[in-house]
Amino acid sequence: MLKFWQYFLVLLFIFSLYFLFPKLSFADWPGPRYDFDKSGAVPYQISEQPQQIWVTGNLGFLWNPPTVDSAGNIYLGTDIGGVISLDKNGTKKWAT
Repeated sequence: MLKFWQYFLVLLFIFSLYFLFPKLSFADWPGPRYDFDKSGAVPYQISEQPQQIWVTGNLGFLWNPPTVDSAGNIYLGTDIGGVISLDKNGTKKWAT
């Protein structure tokens, strides 16, 4: 049976590997905000500047980034726990 200090040493060793080798990863997208420095910068360029295509009315405070389904519908989570659905033109379809 291992004693407390032996468990502690094993855990210390495992956590030290993370700090000694933080940039080792085999994933295409290593983590949140793309890179290990969490800069959010990606090595890709866009060919033109994005254009605003529509504006919708006041939806309140939104907690999470929008989710888009395969049909182009946009789902937004609100600050009071509701969900709002917009079509791809920004028109409100439904809300909870």
